[in-house]
Amino acid sequence: MIKNKKINNILQYIFVILLILETNSIYSQIYGIHLYIRTAIIITSIIIILIFILNKETVIYKTILKFIIYDLICSSVLMINTNNFNGKIIILLVFILYLPLCLIYLSNLSKENLMELLKKFVNVVIILCLMSLFFWSMSSIFNVLKPTGTLNVVWAKPYSIFDNFFYLHFNIYTQDVWWITGFPLARNTGIYTEGPMYAFILIIALLFNNLLCYEHNRSNLIKTIILFVTMLSTISVTGITCAVIIIILNFLINIKNKKKTLLSLICMMIICIFMLPLGINIFNKKSQTGSAKHRNLDIKNGIETFMESPIIGKGILHERPTENEFEIGYGYSNTIVPVLTDGGILLGIIYIFPAIALLYRSFKENKNERRKHLILILIYDIILFTTLVQYRLSLMFLISIIYCQQLKMKENLKSQKFLLGE
Repeated sequence: MIKNKKINNILQYIFVILLILETNSIYSQIYGIHLYIRTAIIITSIIIILIFILNKETVIYKTILKFIIYDLICSSVLMINTNNFNGKIIILLVFILYLPLCLIYLSNLSKENLMELLKKFVNVVIILCLMSLFFWSMSSIFNVLKPTGTLNVVWAKPYSIFDNFFYLHFNIYTQDVWWITGFPLARNTGIYTEGPMYAFILIIALLFNNLLCYEHNRSNLIKTIILFVTMLSTISVTGITCAVIIIILNFLINIKNKKKTLLSLICMMIICIFMLPLGINIFNKKSQTGSAKHRNLDIKNGIETFMESPIIGKGILHERPTENEFEIGYGYSNTIVPVLTDGGILLGIIYIFPAIALLYRSFKENKNERRKHLILILIYDIILFTTLVQYRLSLMFLISIIYCQQLKMKENLKSQKFLLGE
């Protein structure tokens, strides 16, 4: 590793901040320069990873090499099959450069070093949570703070207008209001273009904090509470569902005493019973929205388009005839549909195989290890089918972690359990 620990820590913080900003943050979507911003973020991330790799004696494991070779073959086919400049740039930066380097980097980190990196990710997200909760409550709930200006962002067609608060927090100009209790409540979107994007980052932070680098201490508990409260404020059904799954199942897994386990189960059941009416209300309201109907059309039309070219797809960011017609649009509701329509089964394997490999390896571990792996895979699958983040660096980072996890299990380096152990 880099000998100077301070420089190493700074570079890691820069790396995780870039991951967070590139995930459809307002800053990556500023009207007129969004492509340059996103490209700069990706290139900078690649440079940082290269610096890490070059400052350490790096080993490329056979399993990683095979996956990288497949990724490069897939990328070559997609490059030929893609007819637009932006699609080719995504293939080059994300799949040819970033993903292989990320796999090599993460596979060479020790358990301790990886946990330190993931903790940095959680720390940055916690800062975002505290800022967003402050501005959201002071503006959307209590109406104490007023926006300091507006900002045009390349999101939706042709763009969206956001209120900004010192460029540290943003509210959509046309308020997205959900009726959950007896009054309208605007979503907390933080620095992101919409609630689900913010929820996605919070899900990853919860995974890291509660599964991948879980510790039995007050700091971990406080971070979990902050992340969960922020998740509630996004009013994202996917995010809240994932958060409940992660927290409850991880809590049950880490309880050793049988009496405490039984008592905890009873308490959880009581909580679920009381929350059920609220959950049904949220689901009913969401199912009546245009967004829900649009998601159903996305899946239907996406499957039909996938069947037209199931092996190699139609090319990354290929032209969608229905793109400008909301009523018949497709591909903007989840990750798996555009992946399959853009790259077919060939590209889909990159997203699906790591989870399958981890699932296979998990059954060779002890009960607690297996349970934690299953939670990780479950949350990852939920993300694939509910959130539109198919070419974001943070998702590639998560895919790399999942694949490297099963690698460490297979190699059993230094007889140590990797990442998800106690």
